[in-house]
Amino acid sequence: VNKIAEITHRHVVQSGGHPNKNIGDAFLVVWKLKSGKNTNSSGDLQKELFDSSLICMQRVIKDIRQAGNLASFLKDDSIMSSAWASSLANYNVAMGVGLHKGWAIEGAIGSKVKIDASY
Repeated sequence: VNKIAEITHRHVVQSGGHPNKNIGDAFLVVWKLKSGKNTNSSGDLQKELFDSSLICMQRVIKDIRQAGNLASFLKDDSIMSSAWASSLANYNVAMGVGLHKGWAIEGAIGSKVKIDASY
């Protein structure tokens, strides 16, 4: 998960996005519309952000595929038993992406005493 997070966060930041929250192996990332700061030659801010996010996710998926399977973990006997290694030998990471355009509220939601350890 850490390798996938590193790839995902790197591409998100490079494309103008912001990693917002990780929950296990799920990543919430955002591209914020800020007038005057997200401009391209057409001046269409929403289109530029949509294009940036889509291209970013394509790069993330490509890099994860190129990172290969769990071979590096399988070679380390201190991490992986032979039984696990044989069952994971042909395992590859899969990635799904969902894109949404619209309003979002950011911040803590709930009571003042709620503790959210997933930040």
